[in-house]
Amino acid sequence: MNMDHQATDLLDALLSPPAGEGTRKRATLHDSLRIHLERLLNSRQGTLVHQPEYGLPDLSDIYLNIPHSLERLAREVKHCIDAYEPRLRNVRIQCDAPDHGEAVIQLNIEGTMPSGEHVRLESRFLREGRTTVGE
Repeated sequence: MNMDHQATDLLDALLSPPAGEGTRKRATLHDSLRIHLERLLNSRQGTLVHQPEYGLPDLSDIYLNIPHSLERLAREVKHCIDAYEPRLRNVRIQCDAPDHGEAVIQLNIEGTMPSGEHVRLESRFLREGRTTVGE
């Protein structure tokens, strides 16, 4: 585990409410995962001096070549998650037609937590350039 993962996990632990029940703990873990994926997908490679590969590459070319570039974006997102989010394994990315008026692209992210639990999240790449991740 690298230092960024440790710092993110420590920050999430310090900012999270105490987990008393399994359901609450699971919700906290899901929130932490969702927040980190949103941070990761909103980051661009080259912005962190100590970790220049963190985040996605510049998406301008991908946006200009939609729909032909959607598979490339899916590959980039999968590579990014595989490299920087160890809590999600067996990651699969599927492109879907956006169901949100502001979204340019919608990706479904599926994977497995270390506990074996299946996770499915939706990532929306918005016209303004921001990316959201939700359930």
